[in-house]
Formats: sequence, structure tokens, C-alpha cells
Amino acid sequence: LAENNRIRHRLFSAKTPKTKRKLREEDKVVREQMGELLIEDGWGSRSAQQLAEWDPYNQNASSTFFDAEWMFNIDKGFDIVIGNPPYMRIQGIRKDSPEFADYLTHKYSSATGSYDLYIIFTEKGLSLIKPNGILNYIMPTKWTNAAFGKGIRFYLTTRNNNASRIISFGAYQVFNASTYTGIQWFSKDVNYLSYVEINKNLPSNKELSIYLQSLTNKSFNNIPYNSFDTNSWKLNDASTTLVLDKIESNKILAINVFDKIFQGIATSKDSVYFLLNCRKSDNNIIGFSKELDREVTIERELLKPLLKGDQVHRYDTLSTDKFVVFPYEILNGKAILYSEEELKIKFPLGYDYLKENEDVLRGREKGRFNTDGEWFQFGRKQGMLFGDVSKLISPDISLGGNFSYDKKGKYYSSTTLYGYIKKESSDYSYRQLLAIMNSSICWYYLINTGTVLANNYFRFKPDYINKLPIPSIKKNIGEMLNELVEAILYSKFKDDNHHIMLTLQEVVDALVCSLYFPKHMQEKQIDVASFVEADLEQVLQNRDFESLTDIDKESIVEQLHAKWIPPDNEVRNRIKLFAVRSPDILKPILESQP
Repeated sequence: LAENNRIRHRLFSAKTPKTKRKLREEDKVVREQMGELLIEDGWGSRSAQQLAEWDPYNQNASSTFFDAEWMFNIDKGFDIVIGNPPYMRIQGIRKDSPEFADYLTHKYSSATGSYDLYIIFTEKGLSLIKPNGILNYIMPTKWTNAAFGKGIRFYLTTRNNNASRIISFGAYQVFNASTYTGIQWFSKDVNYLSYVEINKNLPSNKELSIYLQSLTNKSFNNIPYNSFDTNSWKLNDASTTLVLDKIESNKILAINVFDKIFQGIATSKDSVYFLLNCRKSDNNIIGFSKELDREVTIERELLKPLLKGDQVHRYDTLSTDKFVVFPYEILNGKAILYSEEELKIKFPLGYDYLKENEDVLRGREKGRFNTDGEWFQFGRKQGMLFGDVSKLISPDISLGGNFSYDKKGKYYSSTTLYGYIKKESSDYSYRQLLAIMNSSICWYYLINTGTVLANNYFRFKPDYINKLPIPSIKKNIGEMLNELVEAILYSKFKDDNHHIMLTLQEVVDALVCSLYFPKHMQEKQIDVASFVEADLEQVLQNRDFESLTDIDKESIVEQLHAKWIPPDNEVRNRIKLFAVRSPDILKPILESQP
């Protein structure tokens, strides 16, 4: 090894191509000799051959192994390790190479959950640096708050291998890349994490270089490292942290309010179970089957009305022309699969349809459902018990809050939707919760504590929603929200009331702001609650909006709109002053709206 290192050291100072070629040939001879010595010393021939054949001068060749001492004469770690590790979820690796996936999971402590390969590269990179070395990667920042990042967060916080600086690209395009990433530094013995987030697209290297050179120490928010643990890390700039702290002064969390947040039914073969463009025919439903590429007729009692993600929008009046074949009976709070004989007798049309798709259903998931008498069951049991209960519904992936209210419990949903069932003991009404979940504050909080996807879309995972602070409801504001949300739902039902509906939403959002920041808004003289209350009392005259006739409802919403549009109206004027009088709190919240 010493002779090999001597040759390589001489090669770096060689002046002529002839000398360099000669030294490379000497290097090759020494490597071959070492390979023979290793075999004599008990090494396997394959390992010895790999070491001997590794050519440090061939820039176009890759190596099947890595040994810092053998390759670079480094035995105490590198000063710096730089890289752009691959992004690949373990599910894909396990599918193509299950043995390698098992090796990674057992070898690396950070390999937890449905982890991404760049997590493994981070742990490996940290093992290669000196005690005072630096690891510098371009990779996604999702590990800081995603469930699969728990392993690497534990590794960092317990081994003093700390993330020291992150320049997050957020949801903006940098390098014209399709993946949203960041530049990240890791080192040891640091007391805080310096964080900044890019606020514009930087499609070229030149633009990125100019931006990076413009950063100073004041550009970064220094977050104390002792505030981190294995839970999700909250990374924001200083101004965002100020707003989040204000929101989090409300100590009730969504997890304390909602009894269940559930994902819709998972059939594992939607093309069979989901019927499209449906219409009634006596006691049957006629719908289009994508699997058979034709219309089929099935008994109404074997079907449930179905919503998919693209059918649910903010304050929507829910309706659908889709149904799901539902081969279950709900008994005593359980979904009981019909027997094949029961299906045949009770629902002959539905049974014939399922039977026509039997081979496809049995073949799902590599034959996991190839079971006599149960081949027609859904892939998983999630979401089957909550179709007929009142709930909020929201798309799994959404741009802005798009919560709606299934008031009568009419709809089942696909996996592209989440349902939200409040606790029976909760003092909040569904209409009040609908206003909060659709508010600008909710959206601002989620996108700054969760993971934003491409084009600023957000995934509404329960892990993110559960941490949302929910404000206490003052009785008078709660009653106003009930009435106004009911008016919005009615206005949404009337296609020609779009302008009215937007005005009502703006007022509702202002009332939600009053719940979250009551003292702040009073100090800034932008609280609207008392003025909204006076206008509602004058127009409603102690009547309950929901109990009114459609004619009276139409009149009410028109009167409210007429009150809140004129330039001398106090409610309108105070709302327009939100950003001016609250530049640090309300302005960034309002500007976050898509």
C-alpha cells in the first residue's frame, strides 16, 4: 500500500505524458501484486480482484466498492463530502432487488418507514467525514418533516451529526429540475441550524449563483438545535416563525377535535368497482364500467354513491354520477363481506357483473385475492364504515383549502379524498370547522409546516392536519359562522351567485382571523366581529338561515352582499386594511393564498 501511495503521489507532480503513463503502468503492476498477496492472506478471490482491478485513472468507469484508504489513502475521514444522491423510494428498490432492500434496512439505522435512498446516502456520507468535516448534498428537504425521515432525524439528534445549514428551494424551480430540493450542509458540534428558503424560480446556474452570492448571515433564520427531536422539524425563516408562533398560541389541536381522519375506500381494482356516468332505472343503476368498456346494470342496493378527489371543492354542494359496487353489509359497526351465495340471491345483476370480472379480481396483487368465496372483497378495509355519517371531506392533494360538508352522510369516497369526523364531545359545529379548515390561516400553517408538492399543491396528510391549532370559538362568532357558512353553501348551490359567495367567504375568513388573533386585531383596529354581528342581526332578524325558504335565502344573501360592497361599509374597509395594518401577521397569510 505504501508503494502504491508513493507512485500516485509522484504521478500528481509528473510533468510529461510519458512519465504519467509509466507511473500508471507501475501502479497497475503493484495493484496486481497486492491482489495476489490478499488471496494468499485469506481474502476471497472476488474481493481481491475488485481491489486489484480498480483503476483510479479511468474517469469513465464506476467501482463496485468503496474503500477510502485503498482508493485515496484516507483513513481518518474526509474534510468534505459533496454529492447529489439518488432519489428513489425503498418500495421501488424492494420490487426490483428485495435482497438489496433488506441489506439497506438492516445496515443503516436511518432506514425507517418508506424511506428514500437519499436518506441512506446521508448516513453514509456522515460516516465518511472527519470530526470537523462537512457533508454537502443537493437533495430533497422532505426528510425534515416526513414520517420516513424519523430515522435520519434520530441519527442526527443522537449522534451529534447535525444539519448545520439548509437553503431550501421550496416549491420553486431551480436548475429546471422536476424535483424540489435544497442545498444542505451537515457537520458536528453545531448549536443551531441556519435556514433560508428561496422565494422565486431560478432556472439557470447564473441566476442561482447570483442569488447564493447575495445571501448573508442575516438572510438565515438560526433555529436552536435543542428544539429538534425525532418528530417533524419546523423549518422557516424568521418572519414565518413569527406568524406560526402566533397561530400556535392557540393550544387546541385538530387531533383534539376530530375523532377520525380517514382515507376513502381502497378497492385495489377501481376499474371494476367504480361505475361512471350513472343513471337510475327503476330499482337499478346503469353505469359505465371501465374494465368491460361498456354500460352495466346493477341493483341500487349493492351500490353506494361515490366521490373522487376532483369532485370536491371549497364549500361545494356535493353531487355525483359515480357509484361503487359495495359487496358488504354494515352490521354493528362492522363491514361484513357478503357470501357468494348471498350476492347471487340478493343481487343477481351485481353478482353476474362481479363474476364476469372474477379472473381480474382474483389476480389482483399477485393473486392475494385468489380465495374462494372472498375473491370480490376490497383491497383494504379503510373508509367503509363512514359513508353514511356526517363529515367534512377534502381532496388528498389540493391547491388551497378545498373542504366541503357531507351534511347528511350520503357519500363514500375514493382514496383521493380524506373524511373528517369530529368528536361527539366537541363544542365545534361542522360549519365552524369548515370555515376554519378553508381559511387562509389553515392553508398558511399547513404549507409552512408540511410538504409542498409541485406547483404549490399540498398533500393533506393526517400527520400534518393533526397538528393544526384550532382557535377557541366565542359564542357570538360561532353563531355568525354557522349562519354565514350555511349562506355560502346555499350560494355555491346557485351558479349565478358566485360573486356573492366570494364576498361571504371573505367575511367568514375575516371572522376566523378574529378567532386566531383577537388581541392583535383589536389593537390594530381591524377586528370585524361586532360590525358583522350588527349587519347579520339587521338582515336575519333572529331567523335561522337553514330553516328559511329558498326565496328568503336568496333575499338574505343579496342583502348581506349589498351591505358589504359599498366603499363606506366598515366591514369591507377593515378587511381591506388587514395587510396594511398587520404587515407582519395578516399580510403574509393573505399573500399565501393560491
